[in-house]
Amino acid sequence: MILPFARLSLGGYLLYAFGYIVPLLRRDLGLSESIAGLHASAIAIGIILSGILGERFVRRLGVDVAGRAAILGMGAACLAVAFAPHPLVSLAGGLIFGFFAGVVLSWVNQVLSAIGGHAASVALARANLSALVASLVAPLAIATLDDLGAGGRLGLLVPLPLIAIIEVINWRRPIGPRPAPDARATGSHLVERLPAAYWRAWVVLVLVVSIEFAVVFWASSLIVARTGSGTSEATTAAAAFVLGMVLSRAGVSTGLGARISRTGLMTVALVLVVVGIAGAWQATTLVLSAGSLFAAGVGVGPLYPVGVAFSLSLVRAAPDAAAARTTLASGVAILSAPFILAVAAEQVGLVNAWPLLGAIALAAIGILVVTRRDSVVV
Repeated sequence: MILPFARLSLGGYLLYAFGYIVPLLRRDLGLSESIAGLHASAIAIGIILSGILGERFVRRLGVDVAGRAAILGMGAACLAVAFAPHPLVSLAGGLIFGFFAGVVLSWVNQVLSAIGGHAASVALARANLSALVASLVAPLAIATLDDLGAGGRLGLLVPLPLIAIIEVINWRRPIGPRPAPDARATGSHLVERLPAAYWRAWVVLVLVVSIEFAVVFWASSLIVARTGSGTSEATTAAAAFVLGMVLSRAGVSTGLGARISRTGLMTVALVLVVVGIAGAWQATTLVLSAGSLFAAGVGVGPLYPVGVAFSLSLVRAAPDAAAARTTLASGVAILSAPFILAVAAEQVGLVNAWPLLGAIALAAIGILVVTRRDSVVV
């Protein structure tokens, strides 16, 4: 089952790549910092729209056709941004990319969760691990093309030929799960069909993705504030967070996630996140900062794939609606979390605002306890 892994890896590569080309868009198009920063917001809004409208898109086209259409849409968006002559074009491309990336994410979550049981957690962890590894290639490709004078924005196009070959090979192979007979309602009925336990798990997803992206955006700034180090040294130390994510996600993908209950694994991981966040808050040296962020990354790593498998396991009807709402959780978190931390940092300073992330992790633990108590699926 290579297609879910290939599609999610493409999404992971491109999501990181969009972040790395923002400075290039600012340089190439002569943008201000604020206009350049709107590209991240455009992508997040696109993901949110996908979470709201994605299941209708999938039902209109069918699961298999919708997956292929989403890949084509992502490719078209990348072309628009890579050759954009004006910020309106690049912003539109970011919005379109976010929508179709959300459809792909929803499709992958639905396909792999349909495996069932704890094997779904392992499959989702493996797919998200492959996406995380692919995302690490993005800055290298962009920097290399920019240094060669070809233009770093062309880095968005690097994986497209490979994914095109994979799509052609799998063109006539149906892979998407068929919707349940009672899962064809639209509108507000979709919300009614999703149980309260699912929505609690959904809130946990919002919280854990919020922690992930807030750390990615702000860890290096915290290190500078706490240790007085330079930006380059702080950025290198902050990379320990992603390293921790890679290693722990690899551990879950090898079968650890099949031997431990989902809620148990997530609770332990969130405790580790709290410890890592607290350590980074108190660290006054680069070594302690890197070690603390590594611990936080080990905790964050399994939370998204295991959380997705857990939330979707709580739904018996309307799996496409549940998968789309799960995607919505990511969009809400990506759009809001770094901004909320930034606002708090402006009011009390980043060092004083940083414990907010630990409080978010504790809140997620509390919701997990309630959800586990009320659910037979753990």
